[in-house]
Amino acid sequence: MLSNVTGRVRQRCSIARFIKASSAFSLIAGITVLPTSLFGHERDLEPRDTGVYIYACVQAENGQTRIVGPNTPCRRSEVAVHWAVVGSQATTQTTSGPAGPAGPMGPAGPAGPQGATGAAGPAGATGEAGAAGPTGPMGPIGPIGTAGSPGATGATGATGPMGPAGQDGLTGPAGPAGPKGDPATLAFALVSELPDVRLNSSSPVNTWSMVANRVVSLNKLSDTSKLRITYQDTLGARAAVFNGCQWRIVADNAVLAVFSEGDLENASMGWRINNGAHVAWGLNLPAGPHVIRIDFLRTPNATDCLSGWNTTGNFLSAEEIP
Repeated sequence: MLSNVTGRVRQRCSIARFIKASSAFSLIAGITVLPTSLFGHERDLEPRDTGVYIYACVQAENGQTRIVGPNTPCRRSEVAVHWAVVGSQATTQTTSGPAGPAGPMGPAGPAGPQGATGAAGPAGATGEAGAAGPTGPMGPIGPIGTAGSPGATGATGATGPMGPAGQDGLTGPAGPAGPKGDPATLAFALVSELPDVRLNSSSPVNTWSMVANRVVSLNKLSDTSKLRITYQDTLGARAAVFNGCQWRIVADNAVLAVFSEGDLENASMGWRINNGAHVAWGLNLPAGPHVIRIDFLRTPNATDCLSGWNTTGNFLSAEEIP
């Protein structure tokens, strides 16, 4: 059993309330509480005192008591007390009473010292790129760097539009004469001033006759060359249908071309006269002399055939071309 409890309080309070609080504590703990002073937590003991103490704070108004540590300050409305506990350990088992109501929250204590810096946490995820800031002022020009190696040649660009023609330059000196080329014409023969010649009813029909003065001779120089024969004359037919009169170009009795003139079909008999040129080619003719002539023929469809009615500018020519 606990045999003795001593203590002090810091301030004066109602003796009745203090005795009432002490008695309540005695009933719960099964010990004897004898407060001997009105000051608590400040032990005024003899140096030889080495006992065990209980510290408490008692409400001055209602005597409510709460057990605290030896260095715990009491509130302004409380009285600090402590008891010396002497005697052997009690063996009486007590039953705890119901918990009292929670007291009001005390004021915040002073800030503790700063703790040690903790370990760095893992890197957070990269945030979104911020908006581009305004362009800063241009910095000073730096020194010229070393020249780099030439780059690859780029692709050829599109051809630009043609510029205006420049002025004619001065005539340059004559160049050296080139090698002699083949002549455009190797040989040439011509007959002109062709007279007016006609076939009429006194001449047989469907019979070829040579037209007077329409003959030319030429000495061909090459076996591989060509003869171009040109016959220009005024030709006409007196008939009622086409193909009344015909003409042909002959080289060495070989017929090169046949044609008709004055062709017009109508219901009445009449003259139809044209002036024009007819061309024929003599191919594969050997080198040597050749005779070219013009023949004409009257069919039963015509009464007259005319050559050379207008004789100005008419001719028959033969030219050898390489």
